[in-house]
Amino acid sequence: MLSLQDLETPAVIVDLDVLEANLARMAGRARVAGVRLRPHAKTHKIPALGRLQLAAGAAGISLAKVGEAEVFVGEGFEDVFLAYPIVGAAKARRLLALSDRTRLAIGADSVEGAASIGEVFHAAGLRIDVLLKVDCGYHRVGVAPERVVEVGQRVAELPGIALRGSLRRMPLNMPGMNRPPGAVLRMRTSTIVPRPPGASTKPCPPFRAARPRTSRSSRT
Repeated sequence: MLSLQDLETPAVIVDLDVLEANLARMAGRARVAGVRLRPHAKTHKIPALGRLQLAAGAAGISLAKVGEAEVFVGEGFEDVFLAYPIVGAAKARRLLALSDRTRLAIGADSVEGAASIGEVFHAAGLRIDVLLKVDCGYHRVGVAPERVVEVGQRVAELPGIALRGSLRRMPLNMPGMNRPPGAVLRMRTSTIVPRPPGASTKPCPPFRAARPRTSRSSRT
């Protein structure tokens, strides 16, 4: 049996006991909160770990890129959400090729970006589920909260698009950002769209990590 000192470096070492404990803790928090858990797999990009997340109670997985979706769908994952806004006909055609093998949804933060995806699906006689991404303080992607209803209405009218709701990533270190902005609440209660099926939060629980005992030479 290999020891740590026998491994070629760099190498990823996973403590299975710690991993399973983290998965159970995250799933437990989701159950207590009464939400369906959809963890983000972009951090590990490993289908085997994704299957452990599903076995622990996740309803599906979130990913960031079309290429990640192609890998996970190829490994049999049947419920995939791309949380990062996807734009462009080329990516839309790749998503279309996956759509008959998985329940697929994407994020969007502009009418133009959503339209570029919807056109491809509409031409195929299909619609793709979309959640509108809201900027809650990071200012990287997402619709400004005061424009959520306006943009949501326009996206909902696009051919090939089925707007299912909104998503947000809550900054953990910004005062006053511990609840959905009012515009998101108005969108939820408006007649634009129903609440998204299988909606879930993406909690950020404290994780426990185990540091493997290694010699200085094993890190070279």
